[in-house]
Amino acid sequence: MTSEILHIYNFENSKASKIEEISKLPSNGFNWVHLDATHKDILETLSVKNLSINRNAQKALLEEETRPRMVKFNEGIVLILRGVNLNDGSDPEDMISLRLWVSENNIVTLRKRKLKAVQDIVQNIEANDLPKSVGGILCQLVERLAERMQPTITSLNESTDELEETILNSSDKEYQESILDIRKKSIVLKRYIKPQGDALKELLSSNLSWLDINNSFELNQSVNNIQRYVEDLEVVRERSQAMMDEITNRISEKLNRNMYLFSVIAAIFLPLSFLTGLLGINVAGIPGAANDNAFIIFSLILLIIVIIQIVLFKKFKWF
Repeated sequence: MTSEILHIYNFENSKASKIEEISKLPSNGFNWVHLDATHKDILETLSVKNLSINRNAQKALLEEETRPRMVKFNEGIVLILRGVNLNDGSDPEDMISLRLWVSENNIVTLRKRKLKAVQDIVQNIEANDLPKSVGGILCQLVERLAERMQPTITSLNESTDELEETILNSSDKEYQESILDIRKKSIVLKRYIKPQGDALKELLSSNLSWLDINNSFELNQSVNNIQRYVEDLEVVRERSQAMMDEITNRISEKLNRNMYLFSVIAAIFLPLSFLTGLLGINVAGIPGAANDNAFIIFSLILLIIVIIQIVLFKKFKWF
């Protein structure tokens, strides 16, 4: 069975060393442990003394449903973040949870599905681009999570632009489904991205010893980026709502125009129906009953009435 341990690195004196077992974590420098949260032995792994994760923190790290938040403990913090799902065949708005335990010398990350932002950090380490502290690893993770969000939100904005332009040149109802899909994606993304920004703001205000000035600056930049993404998603949602309103108004206008046309036609034929009904009652004394040209004369009278009605409707601007 696949091990719950995905990566373990120790950083000391600008060098990175791979560690095979958590029990062999060095006490010098600082460590990054990346784990698979779906493994059956994950709780036992989190309970290893070297990691110093208390029971309440362990429960928070292994919750089934998580939203971005930060919880501070005496030994460290639990930080729950989310990243867009960029795995093959997945929807980006199906965001992946990244659970972190951060203490002065250790950072433990857990995930249930592969997260490309974490893979980016591993690639940087293998390329000898090493973090200088626990706070440095955290800042890199937060930054990569935010950067990975940008293409998805940009794509959503571009889709909105294209759809908006198409709708302005068309009144078809078929675009409603596309608009609803965009609104759904923006709402789901915002539901996780906004509290992630709040969690990072709380982290910045916690005065943690392992966060230096440079770390705080980098985190603040990530918070600003996330805030911009939230604002972009809000704009997308508002624009999609405006497009839905535009389509609804066009449909209503078209329906009202058709109803008005039917009403005009009914008004024109109302007197004609009255006259034909009056002359069709089959009683004695019907005018023209003995005249061979009566039908033609009556038809001409009806035609003249229609012409007079049309002239009057035009004069009163009824159509």
